[in-house]
Amino acid sequence: MRHPEESGLAAMETDLTREIERLAPGAQLSVVWRKAPVVFDAALREVIRQEAEGLCLSALEMVSGAGHDAAHMAGKVPTAMIFIPSREGLSHNEREYSSPQQCANGADLLLRSVLRADELFHG
Repeated sequence: MRHPEESGLAAMETDLTREIERLAPGAQLSVVWRKAPVVFDAALREVIRQEAEGLCLSALEMVSGAGHDAAHMAGKVPTAMIFIPSREGLSHNEREYSSPQQCANGADLLLRSVLRADELFHG
């Protein structure tokens, strides 16, 4: 489950637990893995949004919730992530596919975002 705020994530977990208990009374539940939500740097997210717009690429802010390195770095340095579209929205799956053009667009967006961030933050 993914949510940008701890309170929202906790509410989702509560709802899920209640539903499982309703469907399978007496089921034993345990949390195997949980990560608190990470909010990426607002200024970097804005740079990425602006650069995507400049490249005429669609952009959607989304909550990852995955255990990417960036989630661990966010507490130390300004951090953000760029995702590229994949067929059927599949990610971390052997059927995941992004076209060469989508990959090139993502690489171009990354390069332009890094250059723009460097210009803004380091003059």
